[in-house]
Amino acid sequence: MKTTWKLIGSLVTSTPALSRITEFERSRRRFSCPFTAIPLILALFAFLPTMRGAESRSDELPASIVPAYYAGHYYALVSAPLIHWRAADVAAQSLFYLGLEGHLVTLTTPGENAFVAALIGSSSEYWAGGYQTPGQRKPRRGWTWVHGEGAFPGTVSLAPFADWYAGQPDDFYGPGSEQYLAIGLYPGWNDEGKVANIAGYVVEFELTLDK
Repeated sequence: MKTTWKLIGSLVTSTPALSRITEFERSRRRFSCPFTAIPLILALFAFLPTMRGAESRSDELPASIVPAYYAGHYYALVSAPLIHWRAADVAAQSLFYLGLEGHLVTLTTPGENAFVAALIGSSSEYWAGGYQTPGQRKPRRGWTWVHGEGAFPGTVSLAPFADWYAGQPDDFYGPGSEQYLAIGLYPGWNDEGKVANIAGYVVEFELTLDK
């Protein structure tokens, strides 16, 4: 009788199904080891940038604002009366369109400048991405673009491009009083320091690195 039970036990433990169950249990125990969890942890960290990217794109443009396309870039007028240039600069960088991060518009070519001027199409004044280096008290010196796009002169120029209105920049309210670039009020650019004339700002979203 004992021999019979030993034979039955031997047959049961040798079945493929039981073998698979036993192997699964061994695998489960191996996975519970901290070292075997390393691949899973690494995969999680690899996924985190994607999650952060999704969070950073939460400030998409409102549906009411439809950007206009020109030469690999999108441009949007954002209505924000009385906003200061520094606040507009921060706000522009927080906006996304089609996954592209925004910044205040940089007008580095005649074609781009004409396109944005037509987009504004009124006498309202909007902030652009030009500013003077802090502490600069000479109205024609120290002008530079945001987004690392270099300096531009305080006079009308083709290279680097600059399209100042006649008599601008002029620090109208006194030395160092107008240190930010505004567009739309005149046919050319204006240095501005008062928010009373400001209707908003222009945001640029770049598909390409070069204009």
